[in-house]
Amino acid sequence: MFVVIAALDLEVAGFIRRRGLRRAEGPDGIEAFEGEGAAALISGVGKERAERAAEIAVSRYSPDVVVSAGVGGATTEEYKTGDVLECGRVAAGSALGIETPVIEMDGDGAHLCLTVPGLIGYPESKRAIGLMDVAVVDMESYWVADTAVRRGVEARVVRAIIDEVDYEIPAWVWGMKKRGGALRMLARRPWRTPALMKLAWKAEVAERALNRALVSMAGEFIYGRVGGREN
Repeated sequence: MFVVIAALDLEVAGFIRRRGLRRAEGPDGIEAFEGEGAAALISGVGKERAERAAEIAVSRYSPDVVVSAGVGGATTEEYKTGDVLECGRVAAGSALGIETPVIEMDGDGAHLCLTVPGLIGYPESKRAIGLMDVAVVDMESYWVADTAVRRGVEARVVRAIIDEVDYEIPAWVWGMKKRGGALRMLARRPWRTPALMKLAWKAEVAERALNRALVSMAGEFIYGRVGGREN
């Protein structure tokens, strides 16, 4: 079983649709989508939610692999919006340093992902993290991978770049947590429309690229495993 865990449903909506996954009953706070050979769990943002989703994935599906997937921020000029990185290593920390052991993962990934406790929107902070040989930052991958590996399950991390290293995400964006928050904010402050449209475009590019990569990875994993067993 190939199981994807994402913080937000929009991040993996294309994967869910193209794999033909159907909504299933999930535990409180976790959305579940299931189909032949694959499943997706929507955890919500942050450490506790990511760990809980990974525990549920392992106990509910006995998966062959758990994939932490979503968008992330670049920490060097090398990576642009829409680039998809498979991380071979993941750790947790902040702009001040790496604070956990580095988890080495199977697969073809060569990048180091750093999972941080909060959103990193300022270029100076992203560049500081890049000096640690980190390629991308996110908020859940380490906790998903750590939970899966401790339970004896293979883990992978796939992140699509949404914000490039020199792109500063406006601070007011983080206040739009509820559905419809963007429309209410723009009704009060219409001059922010161009900045929000630019970020929305970046999100769409990143999410499309991520979903293409996940569909390809799932196909190779599922049918490769089947072919291996048959041979």
